[in-house]
Amino acid sequence: MENLNINSYLGKSTGDQITASMWNELFAEIQDKINEIVAKVSGTTPGGDEPTPGPGTGGDEPTPQEEGFFVNGVKQTSNVITLPAGASYKLSGKLEGQVIIDAESAKPLGNTNVVLDNVEIVSNENYAIKYATPQSNKGYKDLVITLAKDSKNYVVCTKSVAVADDQPGAIYSMNNLVIQGVGALAISNNGGHGVRATEVNIIGPYMYIQATHDGIHGKKIKAIYGQFKFNNVKDGFGTGEDGSMLIGKIECQFENVRGSNYHVKGNT
Repeated sequence: MENLNINSYLGKSTGDQITASMWNELFAEIQDKINEIVAKVSGTTPGGDEPTPGPGTGGDEPTPQEEGFFVNGVKQTSNVITLPAGASYKLSGKLEGQVIIDAESAKPLGNTNVVLDNVEIVSNENYAIKYATPQSNKGYKDLVITLAKDSKNYVVCTKSVAVADDQPGAIYSMNNLVIQGVGALAISNNGGHGVRATEVNIIGPYMYIQATHDGIHGKKIKAIYGQFKFNNVKDGFGTGEDGSMLIGKIECQFENVRGSNYHVKGNT
């Protein structure tokens, strides 16, 4: 994976970080929201269900009042959305299902770029966004997820499993993964990791993660820049065997961590 440069990716300097009080307010807001989503899908809160997005027709442009899930402005009618790898996509709206980036049918020539712009994805699997490559994935391009500026994005996986350590992540790449941008991303996974990839590179975002296993898991982890809160996870950052971890200019809050804040099975 190529070296990442914060200025070239974000056009953002260190001085652009939000203040501590603003950070706490943001994390309190997205934590409350994702817990509300989890409680709703588990049936533990009273109140009527929100309208279920109905079938739409291709070419509908999203509006603030319109329900549904959109890919590049087109309203989707399926709960499982499969997108060819190697292209660029902008996702917005609400989905009960999964988004699968397919690199198994054909090897992509370039990275797959996905912008999350105020999405809410609730999956009954233990992954919600999956970059599917062949097991022999050397040489495959990366999945690059960008959080739209000032967006708030929620990814919830409800499937539970007996053993969570060898499971996918709510955001799961079978190859390398970049998460970047200056939006917020809140993740809850009841049956695995929050984020999992072969190599994880993170620069810029505000991320809240709760998961039955690691918050962020990869053979290699590079957290270059960002602000994180981990709650109810086994390890905050965790690697596999012979793993490595590079931690840059990040700020973290750890609550109810059952294992370690940083767990490296290999060289740090």
